[in-house]
Amino acid sequence: DSIVATSARQVFLQKTNAPGLAFDFGTFTLSGNAQWFSVTDTRASGGTAFQSPTLSSGQSATLTLTVSGPTTINAPWQIIGSTDTLSYAIDGVTPADQTSGTLTVGETYQIVSFVVGDDFTNVGASANTTGTVFTATGTTQQSSGTLVVGRTYKIVSYTAGDNFTNVGAASNTAGLVFVASGTTPTFWSNGSVLTTWANGSALSAAKLFGFQPSYKPKLVTVPAGTHTVSWTYAQGSSSTTSFARLDLDLPSFTTSGDGTWFGAADGTAPTGTGTVARSPVLATGQQATLQVPVSGPAVVSFWWRADSVANQDTLSFFIDGQLANLPTTTFFTDPVQAVISGTTNWANVAFLIGSGTHTLSWVYAQASTITASAVFVDGLTVLSPVPPTNTTNRNTPGFTVTYAAVPPANLDLAITDVIAPTGTYLLDDANGTGRLPVTITVANLGVDFSAAALGSPRCRPRRRRP
Repeated sequence: DSIVATSARQVFLQKTNAPGLAFDFGTFTLSGNAQWFSVTDTRASGGTAFQSPTLSSGQSATLTLTVSGPTTINAPWQIIGSTDTLSYAIDGVTPADQTSGTLTVGETYQIVSFVVGDDFTNVGASANTTGTVFTATGTTQQSSGTLVVGRTYKIVSYTAGDNFTNVGAASNTAGLVFVASGTTPTFWSNGSVLTTWANGSALSAAKLFGFQPSYKPKLVTVPAGTHTVSWTYAQGSSSTTSFARLDLDLPSFTTSGDGTWFGAADGTAPTGTGTVARSPVLATGQQATLQVPVSGPAVVSFWWRADSVANQDTLSFFIDGQLANLPTTTFFTDPVQAVISGTTNWANVAFLIGSGTHTLSWVYAQASTITASAVFVDGLTVLSPVPPTNTTNRNTPGFTVTYAAVPPANLDLAITDVIAPTGTYLLDDANGTGRLPVTITVANLGVDFSAAALGSPRCRPRRRRP
């Protein structure tokens, strides 16, 4: 289906797939012999970091966060110690050390124990020594190219036709280990795989030890569902000056107005954490605001619901002080303001914000005299950078949004184009099953909707009659 319109200002896409870090609005769980605490740290992304407490030898302290996946947590870390360690676990399980195989490009590893003959300097390590931390630039395996003289290689798999006997190999046999005497094998074009990690050196992507005074990058990948992610500092030495720090890039919520928002137990919490943000008890004419700064470009989403007096007690969502518009499922309709009231079910909405720092605000305003009125927010998601399923590329004179329907996602996304002329459009992509990616281009002369549908008549824009 295709439709060309003469003007556009806002583009609404339904059912995008935007996984991100959904935070429990309650507190962190702190456990162990003492508790982690917040410290000022100018090297940390937000100016503050979590620091481990002072412990005795054999003691530990754990910080646990409940998140909804799939997502990736950006959590740079550092440690000042000798035999002390900082590690992370998902649902109580710490990923095991790796002694063979391949590395993940972009992942940060530490050499736990080094065995002579292995070589990681070709994949980002500054040295082949125990304790070295590096971000992998390669996998340690190669199936073509040149060799480094003096480096030890193992033939992981051999394909007939390749020949390494002229560069030090005693034979062309899978499992053979040899030291390269030359750079160019006689033939190496059939896919034989060599590795520089053949002697059992142990690497870890889940723990940090030794003296690491600068923050080391660390991404923690969380699978789909609700999970606990915990960081444990274990003291192995008797030093009283040893510690670890964690630079978790978490939202910093503040409340203001005539009452204070608070974390409340709620068995219906859509993220499964059991805790949501709840509005305070207010009197007629009062209001209370929950606010958080976020950095863009990013997709931000959250769940909300109301249990209040309809049309009197309201929850409104603002971006940088401006009342936002809700995503909609009606083509060519006027924008609907992001306000809920009355008795509603949990609903998940999302918005695309631009570059820079922005302020998100949830304002609860009470006009009735019913003290039981309340509104709730849960699972704030901040996904940055914007994923490939929701990419934006502004150029002159247009604005392109590529949207890939990835079922079973259930999320609305509102994308505002401030350059294009006025008017509101929507591509109705209900369910999203079986559709190819949808591309919408907003240009100075109008909007071109191109929707590729596979056996689905529901992927049809609807126009309101003038």
